[in-house]
Amino acid sequence: MGALPKGKPGDVPHYDYNGWIRRNDLILRTRYPNLETRIFEVQPNQYVIVFDRAVLDAVAVRDEFARSIRFITLNAGVANDVPEKYVREIAPLRDDEIARGYAGIPFSVPDINNLIAARFPKLPIVAVRDGGDPMMVTVELSENISKADEELLLAFCNGLEAIVPWQVAIVPRPDTPPADEASMRIAGLKMPMPDADPLAVRATRRRG
Repeated sequence: MGALPKGKPGDVPHYDYNGWIRRNDLILRTRYPNLETRIFEVQPNQYVIVFDRAVLDAVAVRDEFARSIRFITLNAGVANDVPEKYVREIAPLRDDEIARGYAGIPFSVPDINNLIAARFPKLPIVAVRDGGDPMMVTVELSENISKADEELLLAFCNGLEAIVPWQVAIVPRPDTPPADEASMRIAGLKMPMPDADPLAVRATRRRG
């Protein structure tokens, strides 16, 4: 599965991640109950969650947010300072809004890693990552697999109905990876209950 060609502004539909970032903000506030947050869209589909440095240093939780809270394909981060320029400010979810007002529920990065590893335990899966321009979700493998296995893998991934394309890439790894990379390996992992949003079990469905 190849990357989509990079087009001109307006060629690609503008997906509204408003619900996703509000749920990510909710998960962050659940982990750190003393936080009072503000959400800003600093550029189209690029978000930052802002909170008081005296309560929590954003630098201290930046990696945790990126690895275990942020939903896959969501371009979001945390900060202690309100951005000088932004597209809009988005109201955080109130308690009475938690169970309504969304079309689907996305996966966090650990959720999608564990799901695919559990579905294909014999494949040499290293990690699942998102990124690039345009955004892609990449299933990284340590070695080549058969065309039939690749087709099955991509058919399963595409069935999750993420709003960006999937691809497979071969990324050989050393026998003894660095500590930070070792923590990202997923082959043979069991399916634990997600440690983020307990509802984070379904990728958002693109509305027609």
